[in-house]
Amino acid sequence: MAQTTEAQKAAASKPVPFKPTKKAAAEAKRLYKGGKSVRAVATEIGCSYGSARGLLTSAGVVMRKQGGVRKTAVKAPPKAKAAAAPKAAAKK
Repeated sequence: MAQTTEAQKAAASKPVPFKPTKKAAAEAKRLYKGGKSVRAVATEIGCSYGSARGLLTSAGVVMRKQGGVRKTAVKAPPKAKAAAAPKAAAKK
């Protein structure tokens, strides 16, 4: 069995740097404009969140507000008041 040198171990533990390309930028832009989150775009193109965000902003994409889509509470329609019996008719 071959011994691994310290240099090989160090090289194996380093992450592979992401090299942004025009193709990656176009794909990221398409995915983000299609409704995916920055995190989902990063996973798709194989980079970190920060790299994906930087790639999108450098491609001229206007970022959405944070927090996602908020669903508004659906208000129940107001209850119809029951027709009250006329008081004058009840006092006969």
